[in-house]
Amino acid sequence: LRERVADAYLSLEDHDAAIAEYDAILESAQIGDYQAKIEYLAGQALAAAGQTDAAFARYQRAIEDYPQAEYAYFALVELVYGGAAVDEFQRGLIDYYAGAKYPDAYGASIRAFDRYLSSGPAERIPEALYYRALAQLAIGQTQESMTTFEQLIAEHSDSEVVVQAWYEKAAAQAQEGDTDAAVESYAELASQFPDSDLAPEALWQAARTRQAEGAYAEAAGLYETLARDFSGYEDADAVLWYAGLARYRADEVEEALVNWQALLDNYPDSIYGPKTRYWLGKLGAAPEDANAMGYWEQLLDEIPHTYYALRVQDIDAGQSLTITRLITTPVESPAWDGAQFQAEVLPWLSGWS
Repeated sequence: LRERVADAYLSLEDHDAAIAEYDAILESAQIGDYQAKIEYLAGQALAAAGQTDAAFARYQRAIEDYPQAEYAYFALVELVYGGAAVDEFQRGLIDYYAGAKYPDAYGASIRAFDRYLSSGPAERIPEALYYRALAQLAIGQTQESMTTFEQLIAEHSDSEVVVQAWYEKAAAQAQEGDTDAAVESYAELASQFPDSDLAPEALWQAARTRQAEGAYAEAAGLYETLARDFSGYEDADAVLWYAGLARYRADEVEEALVNWQALLDNYPDSIYGPKTRYWLGKLGAAPEDANAMGYWEQLLDEIPHTYYALRVQDIDAGQSLTITRLITTPVESPAWDGAQFQAEVLPWLSGWS
């Protein structure tokens, strides 16, 4: 409402009143993109009132405080065309973020970072190299991007952005089809920076890359390294599931069983639990507790109407899961009464929601 009031004041050429409304908005606005928009609009109002320096101050605040916002890019354009002095790093950063919506801005970003890097000693050289490499990557200059990443890694190994540089470099190598180099880069990142949040993610990506290639034994080894060295990884249960699956596909059944048993032992409530128990039962494994029900019996007892329990029922009945049966067998409505529906279906649906 205040923004509309400001628009009305601008229509009346009451610029001071409009600016007062914008300032009132900024006192309560919480979202960065919106704050950048209001700073920009306030700058526009000040410019219309002939207060160029004050307008530039608003634009400058937008680009410094909200560099990722679209209106920071508009503010930058106003500053540049108005002849104001703009820090080249800040200019390159804003152009980089704007590139996602305005692709031509990537080229402007690279040129701004080049000017910043050639201007002599500066505090933010590692960041400038990092964002220049990302901008180069965004416009298809892959080799140039690799060179920039490698310069950053070689010359600024103690920088906070060097870990991200390793990760982005590996991702770019994978995208270009050089999976050997990508896996090596991911592994190097995990080895050099084990305390980084990106270290387990890098091993995950390396393992997924090898898995996609069908190099199952190598993929399993990477998954197992991840499970061993980063037990606190948020997807640790998924790691063990895929480690077991990769070992199974590599015809290393005993190793598969070890990974899947570890999953059940360490993450009993995992969403991977049902299919892990299904596969353990399929491969003839039994719980360590001799008095416990077998894995398939557990599925039938605890979650009888879910997919893996139904598969067990099919197998026990001598039915195979085939495309022909799925297509030709008619689907019969279950003969449940209202009470059964309430007991079975509604809790299942509410669980999804």
